[in-house]
Amino acid sequence: MLTVTAHRLQGANVRHDSTDHHDGLIQPRLVIFHFTAISFGDTLVKFKAGTPGNRVSAHLVIARDGQIVQFVDFNLRAWHAGQSTWNGLADINSHSIGIELANAGTVRKTGEQWLGEEGVAVPASEVIEARHKHARWPMTHWHRYADAQIAACHAITAALRDAYPIEDIIGHDDIAPDRKYDPGPASPLDAIRATALGSR
Repeated sequence: MLTVTAHRLQGANVRHDSTDHHDGLIQPRLVIFHFTAISFGDTLVKFKAGTPGNRVSAHLVIARDGQIVQFVDFNLRAWHAGQSTWNGLADINSHSIGIELANAGTVRKTGEQWLGEEGVAVPASEVIEARHKHARWPMTHWHRYADAQIAACHAITAALRDAYPIEDIIGHDDIAPDRKYDPGPASPLDAIRATALGSR
């Protein structure tokens, strides 16, 4: 079971790190899911130190084995959503908790190997074929999310629901459909939302 204490997630498989890639206080109303497109380890390095000219962060990163790292306290504004809107809300970073899942995103077969868009190798057993809900994205092969990640998502969203007035749980492709396609059709986001929020 996971809980939130002093705006930090507590429980098994949770560790805390820090980054200065945040600004301002927020009252979370939304939970936004993303995929990393790069490896879990590379994501931790990127969020810890950043790259030149790249202001990016999220509150949580979830590894494929279910390990969770929190970089930003839930009452602080992380930089994960970019230019986006939802139900009349703009500046989604000021209203949301960002969660990144280690996942290669779209994948393509090169020779005998499946590679993600950032070059991450993906076992064939982890590739699914699916159509994105936004037809403008023609990609059809995606990296499947791991069972341990999905279980972590359910536990995290339950803890966030109990700690904050969460109104919706959505994807980056919901708040910026013209430019983003994560977490994509491999994500069981509808089930995560239904379990955490029910009919709300």
